[in-house]
Amino acid sequence: MSDEQNQQKNTPPLIHDRIQTLFSDLLEVNMRTDGSGLLRFMSLIPEGKVEQVRILVSASTLHSMAELFCRLTGYVPNTEKKNTESSSNVPNLV
Repeated sequence: MSDEQNQQKNTPPLIHDRIQTLFSDLLEVNMRTDGSGLLRFMSLIPEGKVEQVRILVSASTLHSMAELFCRLTGYVPNTEKKNTESSSNVPNLV
C-alpha cells in the first residue's frame, strides 16, 4: 500500500452533522453501461414509492458493499445457480 493510500485509510471521516438520516423500505440497483451502479433508496407511502436518495458507485465499490451487507446480516448467497441474465438486469433488493 502506498503512503498516500495509507494516509487516506488512517484519516478520520469528515462528518457532516446536518445530513438527515432517512428510512428506506426498498433498494433498487441498476448497472450502467459505464461500469458504475446506481443505487436508489425508496420509502413506501400510501400514494406509492418515494425516492429518498440516489447514489452512484463504481462496480468494485458495489461489490464491496454487497460483501459487507452479506457479512453483517449473515446472508450467504446461493452460488450453485448461475445467473444467466445480463448484468444490466440485476434484481432489485427489497
